[in-house]
Amino acid sequence: WGQGEHTLKQQQELLQEAEEQGFILAGQGPSVLHIGQEEEVSPRLQVFLEATVHSLEWVAEGLVLARGGKSTRLLGVQGGRLEVRGPEVRHRDWLLASLPGPEGLHLLTAHNSLLLLEEGGRESREVGRPCSGPCILYSGMLLPLPSSSPLVVAGTVQGAVLLWHSYSGQQLHSLQGHDGVILGLAHCALTHALASCSDDRSVCVWGVAGRDLPSLQGWRGAEVSLQHRLYGHLARVHRALFLPSLLYTAGEDGRLAVWNLDTGQLVDSGEPCGGAALWSLCGEGGGVVVGGGDGS
Repeated sequence: WGQGEHTLKQQQELLQEAEEQGFILAGQGPSVLHIGQEEEVSPRLQVFLEATVHSLEWVAEGLVLARGGKSTRLLGVQGGRLEVRGPEVRHRDWLLASLPGPEGLHLLTAHNSLLLLEEGGRESREVGRPCSGPCILYSGMLLPLPSSSPLVVAGTVQGAVLLWHSYSGQQLHSLQGHDGVILGLAHCALTHALASCSDDRSVCVWGVAGRDLPSLQGWRGAEVSLQHRLYGHLARVHRALFLPSLLYTAGEDGRLAVWNLDTGQLVDSGEPCGGAALWSLCGEGGGVVVGGGDGS
């Protein structure tokens, strides 16, 4: 792989759009690329020794968290340049989600437990586990709660979506609507709606209604109901993304589907990567960015 060759051959890709700053960060294998407005691609920066980059998340201005496998690492982004800002930290379990906070970095594991990595720390510790017992996750999210530790949204191999409070372990909701593994989850910050993607080829949109959201008490008393069950993919659905009045979904069949959230109707669909499986989906406001198994 030379500097002049920009084909990314790993299936496990992640694209993180930085729309306001006019560039894209792309994870390829253990490395990260910076793609500028004119599609110029910087030399890749290796951030992990062995792990594949699965996620890139802004944690502060000019600071990005790279996550993959059991590893995390902080990266600096400034003036089109990427640089490592700390050591690679290896944790005790596979990581599915992360959320920075005043206490440090919260991390959700594949065995549905919550870890905390304190600022400057080299080893995380377990700080939460659901009272309902252990289970295996294929996807998860951590949602911030005011004056409280995060809300865990866990996508299980049994096809359920579990919502539990990270420190108390109290299960708040169990959402049943799929016949397969939950591969992806999404959250709408405006309406608090949730979306779950499954290998049963469906996407479920869950409406959330209640008072005092998004507080812990609000989530505890909220009514969470199935609004739409969407079928528009011919294979497993990997990702979902909420945009105003629309839901985007991306799947193994290579389709990017656009849905009307009010009616649940399919608005548009296409194959942006020529039919190759879509592994990543992100964006806000003016558009979306997808990453495909063909390296595009």
